[in-house]
Amino acid sequence: MQAGRTAEAAEQFRTLLVASPDVVPARLGLASLLLLQGRWQQAKVEYEVALRHGDTDGLAQGRLGYIVLHHEADPGGALNYYNEGVAVAGAAAERASLWVGRGVALRALGQDAAAERSYQQALMADSQHVEAWFNLGNLLRDSGRRPEAMEAYRRVLEFEPEGSLAPLASARIEQLASD
Repeated sequence: MQAGRTAEAAEQFRTLLVASPDVVPARLGLASLLLLQGRWQQAKVEYEVALRHGDTDGLAQGRLGYIVLHHEADPGGALNYYNEGVAVAGAAAERASLWVGRGVALRALGQDAAAERSYQQALMADSQHVEAWFNLGNLLRDSGRRPEAMEAYRRVLEFEPEGSLAPLASARIEQLASD
């Protein structure tokens, strides 16, 4: 999978899961491949099965939250998954991503104050989490807090100057500076 040989990886995951359907890492690997291929309905099923077979340290809940939010347009359902994930997440990086997803779902529900707290929680788990900084910047910009928004966008550029969010953060800084 890491070598980019996704067809072979999927075949290996499926072969293993036929023999041992409860191997959670293989189930998560297959689900991730399916999601990358845009087959989110099948990925959703695999993530749900993974949860029935064991602890995923919040990973499956985070991916399910993403699927429900972005593909099924159900921020309330996504929030439930993100809340479950935050409660069980082990690694700080996964917790940070779950808090960001939770914040996005809360914003979609019109709960900006709670979303801001979620982004802050993400930054407490990982102070260099660029998605947290970027989403916090968007929230601050939208609430008229320009200086704070600019600082959040600057953090994106500081931590990942060549990352995918860097051009967007730069554009938002320029826009805020010219307003």
